[in-house]
This record gives sequence, C-alpha cells and structure tokens, in this order.
Amino acid sequence: MISLDLHRKTHEEALHLVDIFIKQHLHELPLEIITGNSERMQSIVKEVTDTYGLRCGVMNHFNLGTLIINEQL
Repeated sequence: MISLDLHRKTHEEALHLVDIFIKQHLHELPLEIITGNSERMQSIVKEVTDTYGLRCGVMNHFNLGTLIINEQL
C-alpha cells in the first residue's frame, strides 16, 4: 500500500501534500496516510478525501494515527 507520512509537516503543507498525493495515486487505492494523533491533521485529510468522494477511516483501533483512504461504497 502506498503511504504518505505527515509527521513534521505544517497543517498548510499537509493540505497541499494530501491533495497532490491523492491526485497522483487515485487509481491505486487503498492509500495510507500517517497523521499521528493530531486531530487537526486527521481533519485535514478527511476534508480533502471528502472533496474526492472517498472514504477515510482509521487503520485499526490500535493505530489511530494512520488513516486508510478507499473508494466510497
């Protein structure tokens, strides 16, 4: 699975990087985005995925700092 790590990125950088990452890999779903435990960073990822009509959720309940991006059901 292709991944993007947002550690040490500003919120502004993250918004731009997530958008580019999804555009580049839209046909390679699922994608993994590592946000850490920042609620704001996770919110940024969810905002961008919503604009593409994609589903975004945590990897699992043991790793809440990684989001998986999939197609909508």
